[in-house]
Amino acid sequence: MTREKVLMLTVGVVVGLVAVTWLRTPSFKEIDLTLKTLKKGDAAPDFSLTSIFDGKRITLSEFRNSKYVLLYFWASWCPTCLETRPQLEAFRKNTPSDRLEVLAINIGDGDSIDSIKKLQMKYPLSVPVLFDEGSKVSRSYGVRGVPFFVLIDPEGKIVYQGNELPKDRPI
Repeated sequence: MTREKVLMLTVGVVVGLVAVTWLRTPSFKEIDLTLKTLKKGDAAPDFSLTSIFDGKRITLSEFRNSKYVLLYFWASWCPTCLETRPQLEAFRKNTPSDRLEVLAINIGDGDSIDSIKKLQMKYPLSVPVLFDEGSKVSRSYGVRGVPFFVLIDPEGKIVYQGNELPKDRPI
């Protein structure tokens, strides 16, 4: 084989390897990673999620003009979330149910419905447990770290948000 043919063969193999590698590389879609920043007084974004245990569809706006809503964003892999569960239960029990609804929203990142069901058996909550598949609701509320709490008044306005249960609750 002549030197010219070896060079052409080498270039052809290299170009072929680059082409195969490029074609087999997974394509990535662009996603918006910016977190929304909500503040006290902002309107709470409406959402609709399904309860993991009874399959009931729960929409935030169904509580409008009737009661406060506390959103509890959490994950099963979060040790602080597990430590917070008894406090959340006490918070729920110390407020009349006609004045407060508590919704436990799993952020959907790193969890599955099966893992949530197993956790519920070990550490039960007496509030609806919802799964935020794709973390759309979590992103719309600007969840930065879990646990994350958002208290919404009956008019649908945010009155508290933070990584701890609200201490001075207006309920």
